[in-house]
Amino acid sequence: YYREAAGALIVFDLTDKKSFEAVEKWKADMDNALKDLEIPKVLIGNKVDLIKKIPRCIEKEAMKTYADEKGFMGSFETSAKDDDTTISPAIMFLVKTILASEADSIASTPNNSTNRNGAFKLGGDNKPIVKPVEDS
Repeated sequence: YYREAAGALIVFDLTDKKSFEAVEKWKADMDNALKDLEIPKVLIGNKVDLIKKIPRCIEKEAMKTYADEKGFMGSFETSAKDDDTTISPAIMFLVKTILASEADSIASTPNNSTNRNGAFKLGGDNKPIVKPVEDS
């Protein structure tokens, strides 16, 4: 189920230490299955709404450090119950990262170029393939 993946979200429960400990196994499984293919991965600590009642298993800064050390492109804290911490920013970050990676790949392929609007085109064709992602 990793074969055609362009990116991945690895999600754990912020209130469950065993859930966090499983992150390393999931990432290792994915890395092994993909062999030499590098895809962007984002670490998600879910159930942030519960940390007011239940102690968190990892502090936010420690989670960020862990994500950086393990090769994740970013880390986010989310909640399915809280409108202020939805998963949307994490998904948008992952999609932007994937598109930027694809744009870099297309741009570095011989016979590819960019038209005046910044959209990539293949082999002299004027049809835009990917427009570069701008940071918001």
